[in-house]
Amino acid sequence: MGTIANLFGYVLNFLYNWLQNYGFAIILFTILLKAIMLPISIKQQKAMKKSQKLQDEINKINLKFKNNPEMIQRETLELYKREKVSPFSGCLSSILQLIIFISVFYLVSRPLTYMKKVDASLINNYEQIVTEQNDNQKLNYPEIAIIEYVNKMDLSDGQDNLEQKKEEYNQLHLNMNFFGLDLSMVPSQNYKDIKVFIIPALYVIITFVNIKITNNMTNNKKKNENDVKTLAEKNDVSDDNKKTSSDNDESMEDSLNQMTRSMNYTIPIMSVAIALIAPLGLSLYWLVSNVLQMLERFIITRVDKE
Repeated sequence: MGTIANLFGYVLNFLYNWLQNYGFAIILFTILLKAIMLPISIKQQKAMKKSQKLQDEINKINLKFKNNPEMIQRETLELYKREKVSPFSGCLSSILQLIIFISVFYLVSRPLTYMKKVDASLINNYEQIVTEQNDNQKLNYPEIAIIEYVNKMDLSDGQDNLEQKKEEYNQLHLNMNFFGLDLSMVPSQNYKDIKVFIIPALYVIITFVNIKITNNMTNNKKKNENDVKTLAEKNDVSDDNKKTSSDNDESMEDSLNQMTRSMNYTIPIMSVAIALIAPLGLSLYWLVSNVLQMLERFIITRVDKE
């Protein structure tokens, strides 16, 4: 993950040197990352839609060979092969998102190492200074603490080793002021300052709006499928076997929907818990990423309709 965080750091540092603001650099970095991932996202959504269409066939296979797991596996793989759909396409995307998530966390928690490429010895020297000033308490995010310390450094004339301090300041300084918010702050450590909860709160709101939109799209699609199914059943006389198959399909579908709903709310809650103990820069990345995800889903849906 460190290697990917290091590569991301070059991009973020380039953007920071151009914009001279850490918050705007993170926003533009997130947009670029989403643009690079867009073809993969489109491919994933198409694969997911195709997999959903195959679910009826898979349910029939499960019912037909319910006492023969080997045949279920063989017939299911043959179905995927015949329809040219990979059963692991969703897993690959999830793994990729997890790798990016961890890499970005590394990046925002250690910006001096991965973004500014500061020499480790200089970081260690300042970490020792900051630790001593904090009564030798362990620092959760040493590099963030160093940036906070350096940003308050006295560089007025008459100071000892002024030139050296200025040189070190230039290496360690990051402008983390974003519309009055200090992106180096950690909500759990600065809970008395209500402003630290603005970005995590916006992230929560956008996340649940995103979930609501996704659920509405899924429900509308399900309603249309049910209408078609009902119309087909009126033109066909159902026997007991068909009724049993339908009941089993609905039971399986309900189980999958329940699991999906659970994941929809579990993941945001976990993300919020992490956001409260991580620098605000990570919450800003998540916030922008979720807004872009909403736009991405809307655009892809409109394109598919046309």
